[in-house]
Amino acid sequence: MAMLPTTKADRFKQTPAEIIAQLLAKAFCPGSGRMHRSDEYKAGVRAILLTHFVGKPLGCPYKIGTSGADAFFAGVDEGRTIWAEYQRVQERAA
Repeated sequence: MAMLPTTKADRFKQTPAEIIAQLLAKAFCPGSGRMHRSDEYKAGVRAILLTHFVGKPLGCPYKIGTSGADAFFAGVDEGRTIWAEYQRVQERAA
């Protein structure tokens, strides 16, 4: 897996899609000892990262009140944590 950008120059060499893919791979890599997460959960993580990186409006593709929607929004919560950590790393590198 490629390393996340840690300098300003590195940040501009990668597209938002590439950075998001790296963040997701790091969060959900097999063999990390982490419990498996559903596709709905991972979709929530990806959706909020897209919101932060490119301004894509956050929209839940699952019917509210279903387990799919619950998993999606739980993923959104984790995605916010991933985004905050990414921001901290970028600020330290600046």
